[in-house]
Formats: sequence, structure tokens, C-alpha cells
Amino acid sequence: MKPFLRLFLSALFLATAVIAPAQAKILTIGYVDLPCHTVAAELLKSLLERMGYNVSLKKDTAEAIFAQLAEGEVDIMVAAWLPRTDASSWEAHKSRTTKVSVLYDNVRSAWAVPDYVPQSLVRNIADLGKPEVASKMEKSVAIPGSHPSLMQDSKKVMEAYGLGGAGYQLATASVSDWTRAVQDSMGKQKWFVIATWQPNFLNRAVQYRVLEDPKQWLGGSDRAYLLANAQSFQKLDRPASDLLKRVGISNKAVVEMETMVMLEGRTPHEAARRWMAEHPNTIEYWYTPEETDGDK
Repeated sequence: MKPFLRLFLSALFLATAVIAPAQAKILTIGYVDLPCHTVAAELLKSLLERMGYNVSLKKDTAEAIFAQLAEGEVDIMVAAWLPRTDASSWEAHKSRTTKVSVLYDNVRSAWAVPDYVPQSLVRNIADLGKPEVASKMEKSVAIPGSHPSLMQDSKKVMEAYGLGGAGYQLATASVSDWTRAVQDSMGKQKWFVIATWQPNFLNRAVQYRVLEDPKQWLGGSDRAYLLANAQSFQKLDRPASDLLKRVGISNKAVVEMETMVMLEGRTPHEAARRWMAEHPNTIEYWYTPEETDGDK
């Protein structure tokens, strides 16, 4: 970064810190109550607050946040999983919203089993119905209630592979209860199914094997898009809109922040601020405007 630009940005941050209480511009970020969305929302909140914005957070279901985004009740949404998971909501509201950036990539759902379950017996989802496997498996498959798309996919999996006939059932749990249940079951070496997704902090905390899905009911991967209300985005000042266009968090970063919250006991705000402090070059890059011919 050019020295004069670094000084300019430093002065900007100091100035906005002083004037923010009196002249702050107001934005609302909407998000779904999953750890990956929560930490990403807190990160964006911190980034925008450093530019003088007064940012509030609002959590709800994905369907509700999409509707609020289209109506302008929410200015920014973190995040829409497209082209697959949130396809119907996007189609219904895309005329009044805009894709701003890709926050992270390779979003996907999966069914898995602990690594200690022999691969010779359980390699794919259909194997769960084998009598010798079903007799040992816990039959309740927990799905976080804040992840409705995983529940929908899992219902299709249950039907496609006839697992209901083998005694399997889907159950709703909070993310915290789901986490504890997975850790407790693995600690006791139980045979059970883990309905999971990525990015997900638990992927780093436990050892499991993703099951093959021959009928492909769990689908392919998505990208996590930062969306904005079209009119709200047009009203942003240039530095803020440029910042949002440049933000790309990555799966690894999401998991790092999630881990701080779900496994280390930090608040989402603390996790976002700590991640920012540990990655100053990335933050500097996001804040750095693109050079134009006039800048050279």
C-alpha cells in the first residue's frame, strides 16, 4: 500500500471513530442463526463500523431475511447459498436485490459416520439400511433447526434410500445440542449418523467419514453470496461499497471464527475481532481501493 494511502485510511478510521456517534450512517445486516452466518455477520459489522456506519444485526429464517431484504427492512444479507439451497427465495426476490460478493465457496451438505465405524460395512448412505448395520446404529438423525435446507435434503435421502423402513428418524435440535450430541456419541463410540455441512467448525473437532450418495440427493456445492437490497447498495458511499465487493472470507476463516465461538466460548463479536487482529494484511487489502489510471 502506498504510504499516503495508508495515512489516509488511518486518518479516516480516526475521524469516523469521532464522528460516528453523531453522524453515523445506519445499516441493518440480516442473517440466519447458523454459526457460519453469525460470525460472518459480526465480521462485516466490525468492518463497516470502522468506516463510520451504525450497524445493527437481525437474525431470522432465510425465507424471512430474503423478504425483509427485498422490502428494504434489511440492507445486507449474510449469506445466500446459491445456486441450489436458496434458489426459490432468490428467484422470488432477485429483482430488488443484488449479489455483492462471494463470501466463501464450496458450501455443501453431507451424511457421515464416525471414522471408527468400519468402512467395509458403511461406505455409502444405502449401507445404513443393511440389517447388520441398522441393528448397531442409533436411529435418530439430528438436524439443527436453523438449517431447514439440510432437513429438506435429509427427508429426500430418507425416502430415496428407504431408511424409514430400517427404523431411522429425523429429529430437530439446536446447534448447541447437536454439537454436544455428536461429541457425546463419539466419546462413547456409538454408531450414529452425522448430518453435517461445510463450512462447519465440527469438521475440525471430530473425525468422521462422509458417506457416498449414489442417488445424489444431497446435491452439489453452493457459493455463499453477500446480498444487498438494490436501493440500499446504491446509497452506500464508494469506500463502503468497494469494501463489500472485495470481502472474501473463505471456508477456513469461517471455521476458525466458528471454532472460537462454539468450542472456545468466545462471543461472535470477540471471534470476529480476534480474527481481524490476526489477519491484518487481509483486512488492509479489503480496505484498499482499487488503483485507477488517475491514481498512478
